[in-house]
Parts: sequence; structure tokens; C-alpha cells
Amino acid sequence: MGLTDSKKTMAKAIGNKRVEDFISKLQEQTNARKSRNNRLVCGIWGEPKTVKSGLALDFPNKQIYVLDWDDGCEPTWRQNHDTTERITLWNPEVRNANGELDIKASEQNSEDFVLYVKSQIEKGEDVLFVFDGIDKWLDCCTLHVTGSSKIGKPQKMKFEWGKRNAPFYSLLMMCKNLNCDQIYITHAKADYGSTGEVIGTKPNWHNWGDYLYQIVTTKRTLRKGDVVYKAELLSSKTNTKLVGKSWNTLEVSNGEVNWNGIPELKEGKL
Repeated sequence: MGLTDSKKTMAKAIGNKRVEDFISKLQEQTNARKSRNNRLVCGIWGEPKTVKSGLALDFPNKQIYVLDWDDGCEPTWRQNHDTTERITLWNPEVRNANGELDIKASEQNSEDFVLYVKSQIEKGEDVLFVFDGIDKWLDCCTLHVTGSSKIGKPQKMKFEWGKRNAPFYSLLMMCKNLNCDQIYITHAKADYGSTGEVIGTKPNWHNWGDYLYQIVTTKRTLRKGDVVYKAELLSSKTNTKLVGKSWNTLEVSNGEVNWNGIPELKEGKL
């Protein structure tokens, strides 16, 4: 056997060993997939005060942990849930005496809360994790790069995108890796056409929608003088036949309040 033949034999042996090792890893991952149920990894977006937080907290049989960057869940927790200990709120923001955001401390607070939730899951709790205010977290990451939550001129920012996106996605992926149902909330922002005109609205979560299994949008409407809050399922990887369905989540008429929520959401059927 020549030197060339020897190298070919060695390369084949190495290749076979890698394939054998891969088959083992593939089987392990497949078994893990089969053992999992479809999870709720849902995004909710819309204009302010359109009951996004109300929908996220409407799970009476779960321990709910809210990373509340938006600091908007407390009123709902007080008014509609009687400050129950079943719902835990955590605002990670740290500010100095001048009101300036301490970005590093706020990020660490967020990570510590996620690690705490992970420990509760490992103890056997049936958990729903809520990230309220993805747009606020995005502003924080932008501030880290530019000194302002505003983007500025594209040519100035071109080489800085990675410095903003790395911490933004790092925290969100840390959350998504939690072994529990999850809801991510953000506000709507203007959607511009190619010539600069506003053509509608879209979620302000910087492509995070690509990682979600279900997406719901919310809005406030008027119907014969009554206020009606609506929600629509825009997409679902887990129950496609429901896509396009809408719900009257909250109706206010002559001082009477009727909360419907989204039954399929709290039942985990989206």
C-alpha cells in the first residue's frame, strides 16, 4: 500500500467514525423532539393600551413570571388579579440619580431573572414566561451603541449593528431556551413604503417574529358607541386552521366590562 492509499484509508476511517458519532447525536436530538409537546412561543403586538398585557396574564392555572421591561403589567396585576403571588413581576431597569439607564446592570438583572425562572421550572412548576417590552429592550441596546435610542444616519451606524444586535438577541435567546410556554410583547411602529410614506404598522421587535410559533395582533375599535378591543391570530406553526381568526377580547359598554380574552390562547391551543 502506497502513501496515497494509506491516506485514503485513514480519511475513510475518520469519515466513518464521524458518521457513527453523528448518528448517535441525531438519535438523541430526535428522541428529545418526540418527548416535547407543542409549546406556546407567542408574540403579541399592537398599539398602547390594547390589552396586550391582559392577554399575557390570562392563564389562571400557571405560575407566571414577567420580565417587565415595559413596566406595564402592574396595573393589570393589581386590578384584575388581586396582586396574586402566582404572578411575579420583575422590572430589570437600573437608573442613576440623574435618571440615566445603567445598561450593564439592567442586562444582568434581566439575565438573573431568567436564571431564577429556569430554577423554578427545574423544581417542577408549570410556568408561563412573559417578556413585556421587547421594544424597550431594543432601545436599551441601541443606547448602548449610540448614546441615544434613535438610530441616526444609516451610513454612520452600518458597522455598529452587531454591537446592538448581539446583546439584544442574546437575552431573547436565553429566554426562548426556557423549557416552558412563553409570550413576547411589543408595541406597533409605523411601516414605511419604498417612497417614505406610511403604509401601515408592524411589530417593533427587530425580526424577533422569525423565532416565534404564534403571532397575535391587537387593536381598539368603536362599535355603536361601545369600546371593543380585538385580537387576530396572524400566524401559527402549531394550529394553522386558526390563522385569521379574530376575537373580541374586551368589551366596555355603559360602564359594563366584559372580558373574553382569547380562550384558545390560555388553553394552549394556538
